[in-house]
Amino acid sequence: MNLEKIKKLIEFVGRSSVSELNVTEGGATVRITKSVARRVEFADAAPAAKAPEQTIGSVPAGQDQPADGTGHVVRAPSAGVFHRGPDPLSSPLVEVGMLVEKGQGLCIIEAMKVFNTIPATHAGEITKIVVADGDDVDVGQALFEIR
Repeated sequence: MNLEKIKKLIEFVGRSSVSELNVTEGGATVRITKSVARRVEFADAAPAAKAPEQTIGSVPAGQDQPADGTGHVVRAPSAGVFHRGPDPLSSPLVEVGMLVEKGQGLCIIEAMKVFNTIPATHAGEITKIVVADGDDVDVGQALFEIR
């Protein structure tokens, strides 16, 4: 089987709903598989103590301060999936009402299986978490308010 034919088969599997393809030609077998990302959500076996209520809302793009002019908005430096903790079984890095230091990790943004910790841009209290865990975020999207 020639290289061009193999490339075409790889492209076919990549753009189709086929997850695995086996082709045998002239005594040679080529197996092409596509890994499919699956989102797994974990449920607690026992109800947890009620965490402080977090606010999930929106902060208009382009605003570096909340509407009342106090505090700071932490924005996504890259597009990806927003994670509040390092893995599904861990506690979130921060909660509403927590005091944070400048540079402290607030969340993780996952892009193409690369996990980037997003630091606090200012010291203060987390007053709002704008994005829900597992949501897709865009560059510049508001993530947190710190006062």
